[in-house]
Amino acid sequence: LVYNGMPHPEIATNLSNLGVAYNNLGKPSKAMVYFDESFSMRTLIYNGKPHQDIATSLYHLGMAYGALQD
Repeated sequence: LVYNGMPHPEIATNLSNLGVAYNNLGKPSKAMVYFDESFSMRTLIYNGKPHQDIATSLYHLGMAYGALQD
């Protein structure tokens, strides 16, 4: 997913928000798909350098993974 040929931070945020919605609906496996897309895009945006958006993506992935274990 790109905007004008480039990954875009707002698209990554929207993907993350979709993941949060699915996780809140009790569908963590569906949420993980969106969180993973968001994480991948954010990794490209920030060239793999540490950034709070990447940390947020990892946090969301962890929360969804934890919900799968319940």
